[in-house]
Amino acid sequence: MSCSALRIFPSVRRNWTHLFIAFVSILLEGMFMEKTIDYPKIKNAILLLVLFIILQLSFEIILGLLAAFTNSYLYNYSTGIARLLSIAVVILIVLKKSNSSFISIFRIRNLSVSLYVLIIITCTGSSIVLSEVDNLFRLFFPVPPFFYELFHGFFYTDDVISSIFLLLIVAPLTEEILFRKIILSGFINNYGITKAIILSSIMFGIIHLNPWQFIAATALGFYFSWLYIKTNSIIPCIFAHGTFNVLPFLMIRLFRLEIEGYSSDLLSKHVFQPLWFDAIGVLLLSISLYIYYKNPKFKSPDRPAN
Repeated sequence: MSCSALRIFPSVRRNWTHLFIAFVSILLEGMFMEKTIDYPKIKNAILLLVLFIILQLSFEIILGLLAAFTNSYLYNYSTGIARLLSIAVVILIVLKKSNSSFISIFRIRNLSVSLYVLIIITCTGSSIVLSEVDNLFRLFFPVPPFFYELFHGFFYTDDVISSIFLLLIVAPLTEEILFRKIILSGFINNYGITKAIILSSIMFGIIHLNPWQFIAATALGFYFSWLYIKTNSIIPCIFAHGTFNVLPFLMIRLFRLEIEGYSSDLLSKHVFQPLWFDAIGVLLLSISLYIYYKNPKFKSPDRPAN
């Protein structure tokens, strides 16, 4: 372990102690309260989100120290592994509280290939449109340098595999289980479909912990929630989430597309996207929404099974 790591270890150890105490308190509260099929309500959902964050920080500290001791590449994957471990603990608590089975979380339904093609079209159009909305937001609220450094690492890192692992697999899997299968399902039982979609989508936007992602995340939360209710499965939601996450990465890193306002650096001179590019986004999104509207499978107010 490096000397600098040794110098900060006492503070890390103190923070770890506080985090561990808070984690145990929330864990016990979540596991031993009265069981109910309507779990979670708003208070329970907030506790689960706090627990998830605490667990992720705790696991990242452990994995970070382990990587420092071993001088391994574990650090590049610490965030992803920490998220997977955290969601595993949350799932165990929810299953115990709601008397559900693990298989019910990943219910497989026979969904057509055309649905997944439609999801790709929707996510592509949404990516372009929401990118322009973000450009408008940043016109009034510029991105600070520290936030730029955080996201610059995802798209311009030399370790492409770790970025794809986090963007395409870990984030969609953990967030869709947490927000759609667990929180949205519980909210539907307690507050009805409309309120459940609104509340869970806003929470999904807030949990990203920054205003520059709130609008896009909340809008996507509405789409993913609606998709979950209509298909009664989180598999399409995970696919849609992963597709949306990986599209900018593929366009910027794989296809090397240079489109002002879309692939531009967040700290570069503020520009909007070309009108032709916006038109493509609006067209793709309009086509997908029209198909959803015309398809009878998406018209009925379905209620997902527990």
